[in-house]
Amino acid sequence: MRVSDTAIAGDFPARRCVSTVLPARRLPADPVHVEIRVSDRGYGVILADSQVFVREALALWLASLSEVAWVAEARDADDALRLALARPPQLVLLDVDLPGRSAFDAGETIRQRRPEARLVFLTGTCCDRDIECAQRTGAAGIVARSESLDALRAALGAVAGGATYHSPEIAARLVLSGGAPRGASERPTTRRSLLTPREVE
Repeated sequence: MRVSDTAIAGDFPARRCVSTVLPARRLPADPVHVEIRVSDRGYGVILADSQVFVREALALWLASLSEVAWVAEARDADDALRLALARPPQLVLLDVDLPGRSAFDAGETIRQRRPEARLVFLTGTCCDRDIECAQRTGAAGIVARSESLDALRAALGAVAGGATYHSPEIAARLVLSGGAPRGASERPTTRRSLLTPREVE
C-alpha cells in the first residue's frame, strides 16, 4: 500500500487531528505499542501490521477519518486476536504477512469469536494462495498494497456498510466456480483453485 502523498509527504494533518480532536489512550498493562483513538461516532478498527512505520502512519490516517471512532494497533496476529476479544471491532485490517501465527488463522478465529467483525486483508503479492486463504476466513475484503489511501477508504466504507470489496487486481484473479454469473450469491474463487493437482504441478 502506498502510504502516500497525503499521509507522509509534507505536513501530516492526521497528527494534528489526533492530538487535538481524538486524544490517544494507551491500553493498560500492554507490552505492545497499542493506542486507541476515541471519538463518539463511527466504527472501530483493529489494524495489524508488523512494519511499525506503515502501521503507525496508517493508524494516524485512519484516526483522522470522520467515519472512524477508534483505532487499535497490533504488531502481529496474536495481538490482533487479543484486541478483538478485549474490545469488539467493526473492522479488522490484517496484513497477510504477519509474523508468528498466520493472519488467516487469526482472522478465522476472530470471525468465530466475533462474528460481527468484518475482515479486510492487505496483500502485497496478490497471489492466488493468499486470496484463497483470505476467502476461506470469510473475509469481506482483500486490498492490494498498491492501492491509494482513497481506495482503501472506499474499501473500508463499503465493508463497514455490509458490502464486499476486492482491489481490481484481486478481482481479476477471481471467478465464480461452476460458471455462475457475476452477482450470484456464490462466493468467487481463484482460477488456481479450479485446477486439478496435476495441472497445478
